[in-house]
Amino acid sequence: LYGDNLVYKSNTHKYTDLSYVTNLLSRRKFALDTSYSAYWTGMTIIDYSHSSSITERITNFSDYIIKYSVLGTIAGDYTKLPTITHQHYVHYYGGYINSYFYYWLGYGGIVLIGLYLGVMNKNLLLLNKHSSDFKKIVAIYYVSTLPRWYMYEPTALFRGIIFVFICYVIVNLDLFWKK
Repeated sequence: LYGDNLVYKSNTHKYTDLSYVTNLLSRRKFALDTSYSAYWTGMTIIDYSHSSSITERITNFSDYIIKYSVLGTIAGDYTKLPTITHQHYVHYYGGYINSYFYYWLGYGGIVLIGLYLGVMNKNLLLLNKHSSDFKKIVAIYYVSTLPRWYMYEPTALFRGIIFVFICYVIVNLDLFWKK
């Protein structure tokens, strides 16, 4: 609902009014348009890939890697794929994760992201009380941010896990905690 407000630039105060939000959700039968909007945007990314050169696709991917590396978002000339496709198609941004990887690497990208998510899911299923604290923290992050990285953009998945790793290492360094 808040995203609707951003897209349509409507009155922000009405989205903080509980009766307005309750009535809106009731009218919509508690259905939101997020998933099919992300699907449509993903389809525009896939369609646009067919008219993009291999060089353009690989350059966009390498710019993505550079811009969203651990070093920060200052470097790189990455332009978000939904921003590019919005110039050619009507959509409201987002896009399923597989559409990004298809654009960047074709069918190989679909296989790579599928394998990566398969490993993540397998590790999630194998989690138990004897698993390391790091695995438990990553599992919580992975599940709690799933809608963000699955339907909007993959950055939260990769950069977020790297950030969790860095924080975990810093917190567990004996150097900082010795008396």
